[in-house]
Amino acid sequence: MKRALLTAALMISAVPSLAITKRSFCYQAKKQAAHSEQALGQDGKYLDTKTGSMEYFRGCRFDIPWMQEMRLSLCENNSGIQDIQIPEYIFFVFDGAADFDAQRATSILDIANLDGSEGRDMGRGNMNGGSFFLNKLKDQELIKKEKMQVHYHASSGFHERENFRSAIGCAKEMDRYFDMAKSLNPNLSEPKLITFGYSNGGVNAIKFQKDITKRAVKRPADLVITIDPIPKAAAFLFKQGSEFEGKRDRQTKRFINLYQDVDYGSFHNLKLRGRKVKNADKNIHVTHENSPYSIYRDGAIAHLTIIDSLIVENTFNCELAKLVDDQAAIEKDCFNNPFQTRYHQDNFNLAEGLDQLEDHWIE
Repeated sequence: MKRALLTAALMISAVPSLAITKRSFCYQAKKQAAHSEQALGQDGKYLDTKTGSMEYFRGCRFDIPWMQEMRLSLCENNSGIQDIQIPEYIFFVFDGAADFDAQRATSILDIANLDGSEGRDMGRGNMNGGSFFLNKLKDQELIKKEKMQVHYHASSGFHERENFRSAIGCAKEMDRYFDMAKSLNPNLSEPKLITFGYSNGGVNAIKFQKDITKRAVKRPADLVITIDPIPKAAAFLFKQGSEFEGKRDRQTKRFINLYQDVDYGSFHNLKLRGRKVKNADKNIHVTHENSPYSIYRDGAIAHLTIIDSLIVENTFNCELAKLVDDQAAIEKDCFNNPFQTRYHQDNFNLAEGLDQLEDHWIE
């Protein structure tokens, strides 16, 4: 009897159509959309009718085009989804503490989760990491803008609107949309999921790529790039001297981490020094020797200047080219410059061959 019940349970769990129904999808989708629309006019909060309290909304904006079209088609018009254009690449960008700035971000790129009114982290909005990542996405020519969807989030823990929990909430919500779409069209190609993070945002990117495979989405990240991951608040003090900052999830398809370990002066007397990520595909140590024009010899403000390293820029370009499998771009960005030629050699030493690289850096 027990064996029969187990067999039946396994058979039920293996039927995709039972994983999500149109009715359950529409109920949840319309509820989330209503909460999102209400929150936009109330500083990110909606009224939780169960508790009677105002709560921060954690999910996707109601007006993300493809999600809105799918909701209307299935839940209002009772039509199909064959004409709905789901993005091919979805990016989640986590900025560092005091860096998030919604207005500046939306002036650079169309941001799916922002309209510019969401404020600045800790009242500062330095946008150190966000400026790099968003401008690189704006200037790249490998992915058409209509084929990508970009989310931008705060990481300090003090900014409640569009923080880490908002990103996880939206990833979970989009997962329901993908499940519904796949149940209607099993041959549908799912978007690639990419996560970038700088400083405290690097730690959030590490946590994000882990959480989405465990409790939220169960779809792994295709690419993660972290720059100088630094733990936030109390964790910063307890992790002094640690070799690693988190680890690559075993399901994440590719993880690249770049870090420096000589910083001083970036924020008062704290030494903001990044770390390796355990099991990352590549941990790239950015130093004065391999980045003399962005990392000062004495390490002054290295946490801030690592973003300017040619190594960081070349790595980003190369990984994006490999993500979209553009052979011409891979040839150009991964093999046709001195650093990247060495980058693709096994067990290379970045500090070696500085004399051969200097001409390239000076250009």
